[in-house]
Amino acid sequence: ARGGTLFLDEIGDLSYTLQAKLLRALENNEIRPVGSDKTIQTDVRIIAATHQNLLEKIKEGSFRFDLYYRLNVIQVTPPDLINRMEDFDLLLGEFCRHYRVRFNFNGISLLKKYSWPGNIRELKNLIARASALYPSQQITESLVEKLLDKPIKKNTDEETQENTSTLPVIKEIERQMIIKRLKVNKGNQRLTANDLGMPKSTLHDRLKYYDI
Repeated sequence: ARGGTLFLDEIGDLSYTLQAKLLRALENNEIRPVGSDKTIQTDVRIIAATHQNLLEKIKEGSFRFDLYYRLNVIQVTPPDLINRMEDFDLLLGEFCRHYRVRFNFNGISLLKKYSWPGNIRELKNLIARASALYPSQQITESLVEKLLDKPIKKNTDEETQENTSTLPVIKEIERQMIIKRLKVNKGNQRLTANDLGMPKSTLHDRLKYYDI
């Protein structure tokens, strides 16, 4: 990777002992191969990824704070798949072509109602699972329910009314406007934000606030 980029995946799973060695390598810009008595100068850009909360692991004493601050120069947090549904069709189509899987309309509609806690990786794994379990078969709504890791939570009208009953009138009006535009745009948040005249990031905040 000399002169390029070294990607370290799941840095939060690194043992405490190896964390110290990695920190030393990063601080000195050099490594010593196993069995060698010579050091090698390094020149790489480090990109580290994790699904864990490293600050919590620091409090627990399982992650070095000095390594955290050595790595945490620029932090990038990709949005959850549920908050970028305008990309869903493109991702689904790409994975379906790769694994040669076909979904019917109702099956795709059900996929879009799922929360996707595992994000894109979970979507890819579901398509791979469909390819393995139902080869050359169109994936219907009933099959989607069998493929998902957990059932889709279906909100009743009473639950929806209960969740919104404590909102001020103005905020409830805004919430209903967002829901209507999302339905018209079939979940496309970019189009919805344009319709409502707000930045997409603001729409993301509204969706979280109103629990839409």
